[in-house]
Amino acid sequence: MWKLILFTFGGAILGSIAGYFLFQYLAGRGLVGYAIPGAMVAVGAGINPRIPYPWIPIVCTILSFLTGAFTLWKAHPFSFHFLEDVARFFDRNPAAIALTLLAAAVTFWITWRRYRNFATATAGAGKAEDS
Repeated sequence: MWKLILFTFGGAILGSIAGYFLFQYLAGRGLVGYAIPGAMVAVGAGINPRIPYPWIPIVCTILSFLTGAFTLWKAHPFSFHFLEDVARFFDRNPAAIALTLLAAAVTFWITWRRYRNFATATAGAGKAEDS
């Protein structure tokens, strides 16, 4: 089980790093992609088709939101303190907030579906073995 958990979180962390750098690359060329960092967390975590615990989607969703908030802070900082800006996150551009929250929702949906599929397959396999 630990391999599945580490594989999921490793993919989520690599996805968040890749999403941050992809956002910076696009921003340097004048394009905006506020949902990219959070969506890449979903892609990284979603690589694992078997998520064994229901708390993993929640942690991935929080990581997705924090990755989006960090990216917004690096792109348009209010102050030099990240945690102070997270507290003032909703004072930002409404479109950026909506896209960051949308990416977090997509992350939850993808990882939750992976968990439900694994739980259903595991429960079905156990019933088939008992009969």
